[in-house]
Amino acid sequence: MSAHLPRQTHHWLSVAIAAAAMGLLALVVGASLAASTAAEGSTWRLSYQLDYSRVPDWVTHRAITLRIRVGSEVSGLSAETARGPIPTIYDPIAGIVLATTDAPTLTLRLTAGSVPADFGAVSTAPLMHNKLWAYSITADDGYASAYTHLLAILGRYNYRGSVAVIGTNLGKTVNGVRYLNPEELQALFAAGWGVTNHTYSHKRFADYPNEAALVADVQLNNRIISDTLGGFQPRIFTSPFTEREFAPVIQANRATLGLYLVQHLGWRINLVNPPMFLTPDYFWTTGRDRIEESHYDDAHQRALEKGGTPLWLTHHVHDEAGENPICNAVE
Repeated sequence: MSAHLPRQTHHWLSVAIAAAAMGLLALVVGASLAASTAAEGSTWRLSYQLDYSRVPDWVTHRAITLRIRVGSEVSGLSAETARGPIPTIYDPIAGIVLATTDAPTLTLRLTAGSVPADFGAVSTAPLMHNKLWAYSITADDGYASAYTHLLAILGRYNYRGSVAVIGTNLGKTVNGVRYLNPEELQALFAAGWGVTNHTYSHKRFADYPNEAALVADVQLNNRIISDTLGGFQPRIFTSPFTEREFAPVIQANRATLGLYLVQHLGWRINLVNPPMFLTPDYFWTTGRDRIEESHYDDAHQRALEKGGTPLWLTHHVHDEAGENPICNAVE
């Protein structure tokens, strides 16, 4: 066995990390990974060191899924990190092991027959657990029904959504529609929901007299969300009326606002300074109040047609009491 791979061979790889941000988004960034392998008779040990230094500090969920090439004759597989054992998925047809971790080290131990020439080679899956496509729900405007209806329904499936908060409407009833009160928003946040900044006053872009007024409005909403949620700072901005004009202002002031991802224009999710390999084609989105069962089938088919290119289906919808498109779709 040792003839296949020199003892303590070291190599550096440039890889991509997919991390979920605040329960809503997947952010893809660069990282480095060091790998070493050593043969122990018919048992092999693959050890990896993960460098997260290039992952921005604001990314909350930093776990990645590694795809490790081991061949089709593996048995006795186990994986351990500095924090203890972790589960793995072995795909003998593809000849890879999937391991998901946010730990700084990973060690695989396995028994193998013949091994491929690229034994131990590693890459990262664009989406967690090497899935074909991802799905997210944003409940627009912060209606109370996100708490009274959607929380329980999604909770049946251990799924969490996100809510776009308008600060001036928090705790109010406007035009017959009740909005989340602070306690309900806190309950959603405690349940793992994402919270995005939807501006304080929810004006159209043209109604702000200048850029400074818009930035001040967004900052005020940041403070209200932070005060309500014990210091939490939102990292995602949801453009009112999905107007694209908001995005350049948010991007230009991201250091001040602390907002790094923007939803706008047809409910797309756009990364600030996105990597070259992540294009809008990766996102398939639907508009507000339009969730149909066929969307999920279409998303899966599109992912298959893209030949392994990850797809992200994003629903950005209203969910008013008595008219619950999100709830109906999930049911």
